[in-house]
Amino acid sequence: MIQVTNRIGATLAAAMRAASDQWLSIGVGADAWMFVTLASAAQGQRFATYHGREPASKAPIS
Repeated sequence: MIQVTNRIGATLAAAMRAASDQWLSIGVGADAWMFVTLASAAQGQRFATYHGREPASKAPIS
């Protein structure tokens, strides 16, 4: 009975590690997506300001 319990525990531990690795990958991907999105928005704002498509009063502080 102890061997069965140990085997179940080992199986559950392996499943939890796999789920943890999957969530880590999802989190890293979400962070990368957020960074790229914000960097792109900032670049768009700077482009619009430089080309005079936005009043200087709304220009981002650089």
